[in-house]
Amino acid sequence: MTNFLQPPGTPSSVEELPSVAREYAAAIRQCPNFELRESLLSEDAGVLVVDAFAGVPPRSPFGVQSVERLAIEVKADQAPKVHALRSDFPHLPHQNLVAVGEPRQLCLSDTPWEEECATETPPRRLRRITEWLERAASGELYAPDQPLEPYVFSLDRLVVPSDLFQAGQGMPYAVIKRSTLLAIQPSSPIADIRYVVMPLLAQPTDEQVVHSLPAHFGQLAKLLEPLGIDLVGLVKEATKGFVLNEASHMLGLRWLFLIRLPRVTPERSTESEDVAFLLEGCTVEELGKALGVVTAGAGMVALDLGDITGGKRDYDLGLGTVLPLNPVPQLTTRLAANMSGHEPPARDRQMAIIGVGALGSSVVLNLCRQGVAPSVLVDHDVVLPHNLARYQLSPDAVGMNKAECVARIASTICADAAPPKSFADDVLKLTEESEASQAMRETHLAVDCTTSRAAMRRLARMTRLRRRASCYIAASGSDLVVLNEGTQGGPRIDDLDVQFSYACATKSGLHGVLTAQSTARVRYAGGCSDLSAVLDASTVMALSAIASARIRTIDNESDSSIRVWRYERLGPSVEAVEIASLPVSVREFAGGWQLRMSDSAVEQMRGFRESKLPDETGGVLLGAFDASCGVVYVAGVLPSPPDSDEWPTSYIRGSQGLRAQVEGVSRLSGNELGYVGEWHSHPQGSIALLSGDDAKALAELAITMGHEGLPGVVVVVSDEQWEAGLTFLL
Repeated sequence: MTNFLQPPGTPSSVEELPSVAREYAAAIRQCPNFELRESLLSEDAGVLVVDAFAGVPPRSPFGVQSVERLAIEVKADQAPKVHALRSDFPHLPHQNLVAVGEPRQLCLSDTPWEEECATETPPRRLRRITEWLERAASGELYAPDQPLEPYVFSLDRLVVPSDLFQAGQGMPYAVIKRSTLLAIQPSSPIADIRYVVMPLLAQPTDEQVVHSLPAHFGQLAKLLEPLGIDLVGLVKEATKGFVLNEASHMLGLRWLFLIRLPRVTPERSTESEDVAFLLEGCTVEELGKALGVVTAGAGMVALDLGDITGGKRDYDLGLGTVLPLNPVPQLTTRLAANMSGHEPPARDRQMAIIGVGALGSSVVLNLCRQGVAPSVLVDHDVVLPHNLARYQLSPDAVGMNKAECVARIASTICADAAPPKSFADDVLKLTEESEASQAMRETHLAVDCTTSRAAMRRLARMTRLRRRASCYIAASGSDLVVLNEGTQGGPRIDDLDVQFSYACATKSGLHGVLTAQSTARVRYAGGCSDLSAVLDASTVMALSAIASARIRTIDNESDSSIRVWRYERLGPSVEAVEIASLPVSVREFAGGWQLRMSDSAVEQMRGFRESKLPDETGGVLLGAFDASCGVVYVAGVLPSPPDSDEWPTSYIRGSQGLRAQVEGVSRLSGNELGYVGEWHSHPQGSIALLSGDDAKALAELAITMGHEGLPGVVVVVSDEQWEAGLTFLL
């Protein structure tokens, strides 16, 4: 004989039910899969007892029968509740949590009722019920890609510190109410300590969910027994410890049990889940008395004779009210990375950010929120009021060092991330022995976000850094540039920057990237240099999002790269452009000067030479000088002007149209590139050594360039070789 549980409410006619319940009754009468057995009234809800007929196999291995007695509880502005009245209705997934002894309750949807009610109708709800029964009978309630249901359902959230299970049992914690949730935090002299949090580690279980809520401590202890947790014994020992350690103030608190539960999935893998229960209405002392631990005098230890003699002792375990909570872990680096769709980096893959201004500060905080927190921040500047228009900082940061301010915010994002080391140092003045330099050398990637070419070149010369990248918003105010070195050597970031400048000057699609689109400046103070470029915060946010995503992926790439993202704010739209990075050849000269020439320039010279053979030809070198460190960069060349004299054994360069070409390159490269020297070719079969005539020409060039304090540079290219001469005015 089948036993049915009593549904809520008192018998009533359908006509006396609320209107929404009458609509369901009408739908039930018209649906062949349901038979209305009884109607009840429960406060302001209507309850319809039905027999549901579903397409269920006669002997379902999951315990669902072809006819199930259900109670549909309907209330205005709430999702209808569906109770399974059969007393032996099986434990199945997708059931709501109910009190012990109450009918099981079907969970038909995970969509909030506020969203679902717009499209839900009584006939649709009835169809959901039969579909639920049919899927349950065939073991298909879980979709193949569906995560495990929570072990215990609860709407009340509890924020849990990430290191709580390493803190030890019996530690006092404050549980603070914040809006609609509770938060555990370590106790402090001013904290409102209300609970003693006991962290517990359970044995793995393949039990799917808890369907019946334990009403008191005894039922909770019984629930935890199959998980390998002796809750009675643990509470007794912890309570004795409070008394023995003279922590009598703990006896007036209440218990909060936090359980880390390894759950076995249908695929037999293991997933860890945290479960929490509050024991309200019963203090530590009151429960201790019931367990024979604490005497009426509070503060004295009572001998538990039953435990000592090995006899069995009956305890009054029906104390308190158990309230389930939904533990929400603090944000950790792993969780942040997983939410961003990637694995967190290995602990030895550290990153340094040099320059935490408008772009750099946003990049740092974006990376932290992706679980990729930089470990070193370097910036010598302080926050000024106008910075707040584009920085993710609050007004109380004004006057503080930028690196320190950003490090403080970064340290609060992921609970387990080590706070970044901040250095108020000017990268241009760093020595190899400085603390900041040593910290940067310990990182795997140093990223320049300063927008200072001098700073970028200084980093390029710090040879003990493992790998470097540069990230900046170009002069256009709407283009993001990211340069990164490869892991197998190759061009440095300063070489990549010169190559990028040359591409901006020679590729029509990049014209304007390095040219300021607006000369407007905002004066934020009275000094001559107290001017700031016009750049709105939305552009900074958009480009910083791209920059942080790009920087995070650099570590997985072995090759160097040059990339620019062209942002159209009015679209909005973004166009990504990649420019080939080319190897660089280096020549060293007396006096510490160095020539760094890209393979593109060499190939251009060889191509022009090939087109003019058997005559010699030549032109000018395009690049940049860095007089502070003695470097000449050569990015490209210009061919021989049309008024040049070219013979098989000599060459005299003309000048027609040359000035306009050089000035055009300079303008489109943001005045980064210009004339740096001369090149010419030698005939077939000749070597690339400078001839006597070449030496004379170099000396004359040195005189001309010497007026500006720069060296004369001449490059000679032959069949398979090239060579260079560099000299100063003596």
